[in-house]
Amino acid sequence: MSEFDYINQYYGVNAFTGRKVVVDGRLGVIVSARGNYIGVNFDSDTPGTISNCHPIWRVEYGEIGMIRKPTKS
Repeated sequence: MSEFDYINQYYGVNAFTGRKVVVDGRLGVIVSARGNYIGVNFDSDTPGTISNCHPIWRVEYGEIGMIRKPTKS
């Protein structure tokens, strides 16, 4: 089972690690499932910064992207 199974079944989306998203106009990549939320690293944030986002609130799902590696700082 995938960590995204609950989110995908309950909300009717196709969320997975590495998928590009636009959340409320901000570009990012899904990096984790966080309970009822998707963890997104936005392009404007430093690598490794993860924001909890509701899977269907102003979210547009895109293609597969690349997860940036966190910096040492």
